[in-house]
Amino acid sequence: MTPRDSGSLDAVLELAAREATNAGYSVITPAHLLMGLSKLCEMGDPGSMNEGAALLRREFEQLGIETRAFRRGLRTIVGDGGARPQKGVMHRSASCRALFSVAGNLAAQAGTRLEPAHLLRAAFLGFREINAVSGDQTLGRGGADAEVPTEL
Repeated sequence: MTPRDSGSLDAVLELAAREATNAGYSVITPAHLLMGLSKLCEMGDPGSMNEGAALLRREFEQLGIETRAFRRGLRTIVGDGGARPQKGVMHRSASCRALFSVAGNLAAQAGTRLEPAHLLRAAFLGFREINAVSGDQTLGRGGADAEVPTEL
């Protein structure tokens, strides 16, 4: 299954849902969203990407993040959620919804529509703040939802 649009938020959510399902989670967490964002950067050559995906790829490059290694590291941290795969729509966790809210605010401040790059920026603004807003601790073991590990 290939996401419909290589730069849309729908594609990111589709990739994140796939990551969550494969890891045995019943909801999409911020880590799964980050995995989806990093995967999106690897889909197609930069010249064929739409503006949203190309901007996202530049964001990862500016941060000095190699997307495949980043995604592997997140998968290790998140581990197995223990849920059986479900059919139908996978919903976002409270912390993932809070991340979307922060990203929406970033887009509004910039006077643009919400793009995948806004989600990446929001994620790196601080998971602690997102957790404080959402009260959610569903990402994985050891409070991995609270902060993006610096070793990634």
